[in-house]
Amino acid sequence: MSPPWKLWNQPSSSDVSPRCSIRLTLSSVFFVMLSFIVVAVLIVRIKLAVADQSGQEERQW
Repeated sequence: MSPPWKLWNQPSSSDVSPRCSIRLTLSSVFFVMLSFIVVAVLIVRIKLAVADQSGQEERQW
């Protein structure tokens, strides 16, 4: 089997319109940006939770 990105880059049929390919690229870019935003939010929440836990430990001492 060939990698999926090679199958994706090669148009399977000649009736694929450029508008459809533009829509596919826009949706893929949107999904990539959405995943980046989700990862950033998760990292910020983990950092805040770790800082909150260390602050509570300091208060207990």
